Amino acid sequence: LEQQVEVDGSNNVTVSAGLALTAYRPEILVTTLATPVVVQAGRPMAITHTVRNAGPAPARPFVIRFFLSTGDRPDASDVLLGTRAIGGLGAGLSSTAATSVTVPANVASGTYRIIAVADAAGQQAELDETNDVTVSPPLSVAR
Repeated sequence: LEQQVEVDGSNNVTVSAGLALTAYRPEILVTTLATPVVVQAGRPMAITHTVRNAGPAPARPFVIRFFLSTGDRPDASDVLLGTRAIGGLGAGLSSTAATSVTVPANVASGTYRIIAVADAAGQQAELDETNDVTVSPPLSVAR
């Protein structure tokens, strides 16, 4: 725009030091996941868990899904046990609950894990979409 005549026009730009920017998004994590050590097929069990929003923005409603798995990573053979709907969670806040689910009666006896998937329906754009899975210690299913 050069509205002024200057002696030296090459020194009109200044650059600041680098800025650390964080997206204004929620970050939903299941921070604790506890189950009984032994459960009975066909009977209810409680999954005690805490979900935390570690991001700087509030989270809108989302769901957590709980799966019975023979491994420690989700796959197509896992059995959906139940869900917990959360109506929203403020930045930095946590919510603890016990969700009652029933292990199907036709599940074979053996060692399993519970896999909790936070924001399982992908309802939130989060800071990190790769850390939504939490796995319980092993539990035994008896018939």
